[in-house]
Amino acid sequence: PPPPPPPGMNGVPPPPPPPGTNGFIPPPPPSFGQQPPGFVGISKYQALCKPSCKLRTFVWKTAPNIKAEKSVWKKISQRYSQKEMSVDYTKLETLFAVKPPTAKKKESEKSNQSKKVTKKGSVQKISLLGNPQTGMNISITLKALKLSPKKIVSTFTLLKENDKNINEKVIRSIANMLPPKEEASVLTDYDGDLSLVNDGEAFLCQFTKIPQYRERVDILEFKLDFETTCGELEGSLKDYLIITNAIVDNSCITFLLSFVRETGNFLNTGTYAGGKNAILIESLPGLAEVKSSVRGYTLLHVIAEFLEHDHPKEFNGLMELGEMFNTLPKMGVSELFSKLNEITHDVNGKQKVILNTPLEEKFGQFFSSAIGTVEQLNEDGNKFSESIKLVADLYLGDEEGVLPLFARFFVLLKTAKVENDQRREKEERQAALAKKRKVIAEESRKQKQKKKDQPSKKSTNSNENNNLVEELLGHLHRGLKGQIPITRRRRRRSSQIQ
Repeated sequence: PPPPPPPGMNGVPPPPPPPGTNGFIPPPPPSFGQQPPGFVGISKYQALCKPSCKLRTFVWKTAPNIKAEKSVWKKISQRYSQKEMSVDYTKLETLFAVKPPTAKKKESEKSNQSKKVTKKGSVQKISLLGNPQTGMNISITLKALKLSPKKIVSTFTLLKENDKNINEKVIRSIANMLPPKEEASVLTDYDGDLSLVNDGEAFLCQFTKIPQYRERVDILEFKLDFETTCGELEGSLKDYLIITNAIVDNSCITFLLSFVRETGNFLNTGTYAGGKNAILIESLPGLAEVKSSVRGYTLLHVIAEFLEHDHPKEFNGLMELGEMFNTLPKMGVSELFSKLNEITHDVNGKQKVILNTPLEEKFGQFFSSAIGTVEQLNEDGNKFSESIKLVADLYLGDEEGVLPLFARFFVLLKTAKVENDQRREKEERQAALAKKRKVIAEESRKQKQKKKDQPSKKSTNSNENNNLVEELLGHLHRGLKGQIPITRRRRRRSSQIQ
């Protein structure tokens, strides 16, 4: 039997402390709904005062507790109490109370009460994510898909082959509405009544319970872009390999560079830039900036004209290379290798995720084919990597910029050729026009000389008149003896005949 209690103490004494506690008695466990001692999380908000009437709503955006515990709100909930804030709830209720309806409106409602069907009171639905707008956006997207939430959940659960419901629009929409992983756990763990949750989040609560739901959506979206991405990479690698193989140790380019070096050293004679043995490929576009004394005629125009006239074989080879550079991919070298590494990493990573899972049966065939495609792309990528490195070292450029520099120069060279042809045609037209004007001027001069050599009718009549006057004066000096001058007679006869 237990020992009797000490004097002055009623009842049975407390039991001895458990072994290993050194006499310290632990506190009793907290009751249900009560936070344990030392809890540092955010406790559930409880209103200190409730309004007596309906107030105007303050629409705000809130954060779930998972995010709030990592923010300043954790300190706020522990540091400040509601009583310390001294909020004047009475003044708030007075200022923001919703005005009751007027008497006339009540009378009209009573008169129309028999005509109208009363609606049941709608229950305001909760938002598990803390932002009702998110659920509203999801609901709008679901209506646009014209598929019921139940049908979508069933479709993504079964993943039947050639299912018409699994199209690009549906996959993209579902991928965009999925919440981050830390927020999705709130939806997955919710086991309450879905009718109390807004429609959008209620759908996500069902969808996130699908096994590996995020992996399903990620792989389906990856499949949509895989073929397009691989096609772009394959085409770009093919064009790059053709171009790099064409310009490696190309005789036309080497002749051009030697011609440019000779021309440049001639212009730079006696300066610090003269007498150079090698030039960088990035110097070629600068030929179009060296202006001559003729307007619009640069050193590049001169070199193009020299090559076309004196070295047509090399010049035509350069023009063919320029046409080839028109197919230079828009995707840069670094971007190409970045995409190639990214798609290789995605294929290998996603395949590992589905190993020994139900999804392996659904997507295993796709990944087997995808791995073969990626391996071929990497093989072509290795060939191009060696080729572009060789080109960059050969022409003293960098791997990223050597090909765009060539492409830019060939565009300038072709433009110079076109402008030279236009200038030549213009000079030929001007020469032909000048020749034509010279011929016309010569014919005009000859006609004038011919007219000058032939006496005119007017000059003949004047000579006849002068002769007649001299004969008449001689006739008068002779005392009007002898015959009348013949010229006068002829003139009279001619006048009579006329």
